[in-house]
Amino acid sequence: MLSQSLAQMVLLLCPLSAQAQPSPLSVTDKLDASDQGVAEALANSSQQEVVIGTQYQYWNQVPSRPPPGGGDAYSATVGDVLTFRYGSDDNVILMATEPDGSSPDWESCTNFPQGTQVGRQTLDNAASDYYDVGLRNVYQAVVLQPGMLYFSCQRGGQATCQHCSHGQKIKVSVSSGRPPASPPPPPLPCNLVEDCDCSCCDAAVCPGWPASQRVYVHFSFNAESAESCNAAGCSSRFARCAA
Repeated sequence: MLSQSLAQMVLLLCPLSAQAQPSPLSVTDKLDASDQGVAEALANSSQQEVVIGTQYQYWNQVPSRPPPGGGDAYSATVGDVLTFRYGSDDNVILMATEPDGSSPDWESCTNFPQGTQVGRQTLDNAASDYYDVGLRNVYQAVVLQPGMLYFSCQRGGQATCQHCSHGQKIKVSVSSGRPPASPPPPPLPCNLVEDCDCSCCDAAVCPGWPASQRVYVHFSFNAESAESCNAAGCSSRFARCAA
């Protein structure tokens, strides 16, 4: 009787394990897809979320949209989060790379088993506002080291991917640190062109007076350009401003 009960328990448990919902996969030294890792990176103001694709279609787009700002690769910094949003007809595969950082498999859309399927078609983990419009899956991962990452879609697990061969693939160039912000441009003469400031001596009071007792008044006007924000521009508008 005991052995029969154990056999019944095995039969009951096997279907449950087979139906277990897949999770986003991490890749050692490259991608951290853990909930904790992603949450901490998104909460860090010094890191950015790099969303693949554009609104409404995201990773579903075939062929993939070019990166924002042009170029042939998305840009990310170590610690940033990559976000792929997609439907049940797509997946996310990190393609294998060569020692020199290239990926012939990505170029030819072949040898998918050599890569890692990090985002399956059945994650079913998207928030309702995405899920309800067909974007039922979301793969998010923190990038862990600099280099080039190659992603593609292998629709339905076919040997030759229909989506990849039609352009559903992207590259992400990961740098070790974000470049410093550009210094602010030097101020325009006379403050700003939009508010050209004139400090003018009152001619009725200034002549002959000690410098410490001279009286100045301040005027402002909108100059047509930085070059026209000068003494001549002031004197042509305000009688108290000598040319």
